Amino acid sequence: MVTSNAILWTLSAIVVTYFLTITIVSSLRARQFARSHGCQKLKNAPQKDPIFGVDVFLDGERAMREKRFLPYLAKHFEEHGSTFKWNLMGDDLIFTNEPKNLQAILATKFSDFELGKTRQQVTKPFWGIGIFNTDGPMWLHSRALVRPNFSRDLVSDTSTYNTHVTNLINHLPSDGSTFDIQDYFFSLTLDTATEHLFGKSTNCLCSDTSDDVKRFIDAFAYAQRTVVRRIRMGKLAFLDRDPKFREACACAHRYVEPLIRGAILRRQLSLEATESKKSPPKKQFAKERYCFLDEVVKEVSDPEQIQGQVMNILVAGRDTTACLLSSLFFTLSRRSDVMARLREEVAELSGRDPTYEDIKGMRYLNWAIKETLRLYTVVPMNTRVANKDTYLPSGGGFDGRSPVYVRKGQMIVYQAYSLHRRTDLWGSDANDFRPERWQDARPSFEYLPFNAGPRICPGQQFAITEAAYTTIRLCQAFSKIEAKDDGGPWTESLTLTCAVGQGVHVAVTKRV
Repeated sequence: MVTSNAILWTLSAIVVTYFLTITIVSSLRARQFARSHGCQKLKNAPQKDPIFGVDVFLDGERAMREKRFLPYLAKHFEEHGSTFKWNLMGDDLIFTNEPKNLQAILATKFSDFELGKTRQQVTKPFWGIGIFNTDGPMWLHSRALVRPNFSRDLVSDTSTYNTHVTNLINHLPSDGSTFDIQDYFFSLTLDTATEHLFGKSTNCLCSDTSDDVKRFIDAFAYAQRTVVRRIRMGKLAFLDRDPKFREACACAHRYVEPLIRGAILRRQLSLEATESKKSPPKKQFAKERYCFLDEVVKEVSDPEQIQGQVMNILVAGRDTTACLLSSLFFTLSRRSDVMARLREEVAELSGRDPTYEDIKGMRYLNWAIKETLRLYTVVPMNTRVANKDTYLPSGGGFDGRSPVYVRKGQMIVYQAYSLHRRTDLWGSDANDFRPERWQDARPSFEYLPFNAGPRICPGQQFAITEAAYTTIRLCQAFSKIEAKDDGGPWTESLTLTCAVGQGVHVAVTKRV
């Protein structure tokens, strides 16, 4: 008679044999795939703990706390080459700043890579589901909804920015005292983004800001910081049990929910009026300005889905432009030569508000913005996950020029910050702020301020135009914008985007 122990041993042996067979077959297939595409071994960057990669995690966290993570990683690219592998908390990650690889990831082999499930799981409690945390058909749907929000007609309407930039100018201390203009830039871009998205601005730069708005701003900032921390933790994000995060998400969503309900109601009443062949009263339904929310409810009826689409755009819409403006004025307030040349260009407007055509025609201003995006990239690093066995065209072999095998599920980290500072791509002065380089520079995948390929940031022109308009108006309003800090080098304040770590402390003199 067969004993129960014998049965258990037999079943265990079958299970072990099954998984061992799967592992061997998968390994053989991977080798065959790599061989068929000419893949060579990828260089492993030296580390003290090659098994669990705890040392890399701790070193990275220390660099993050000291606001030097970007140069920390850039130094490893200098030492180990443009593509290398690191074990991070048990996972083999590929790091690259090689243009050929970035072109493959973002464009030519776009379908082989995705954001991955982890990013959606970590961001969903705050962002919901939208363009910046979805893949496949869901992402395509989100992109189709978002694209009209950044059409040329809307981006070129500078009246969108006028009121809020005027509020900014009126709000800045002009008594010669020192203040951090970066804080004001984040208020400005939140005001602009919320009006564009919701049809109702937070009006942070107004003296009568409501308590609801103040609570929303605080909750928004806290929730976003927590999302970033959890993204950094990766597969260990489940260990982050912060009850305040749930409260912050709920508070931010409470501010948005009535706006969504109002948009849905307007849509329903408009449809009813159409069905009854009556025109809705203009006073109640007509919109003087484009409102993203009103456009989304034409395509989506579920409030939760609408909230996800709107929150995704709001997160990006506020941070990107504010970070760009902050780094630009960090430089302008210190570089009198750059500021002087920029003022010469602005003076040609004779004090009138700039049009979109004026902005596009200001060559030096656009060079300065491009140079800011190169040195102080708004999104300085990003990740992708392979959704199938695939390969990168460069990084393997002794000379690093052969293709590299990438297994399904493997994460790739790419860093635009170090890419934009490579002397072999940008010259010996790659670390210098020199707008004039853009007179001749025509980079491709050597320059990725807003990503590239199908996932290129849909709001890049909106961000650039708002930053340019704001810069012109500030130059017109103030005769001096001077740095008032210790003169130390730019440091990072790194979340998903990158602001100035020490702030942008200036004093301004109002033009008489």
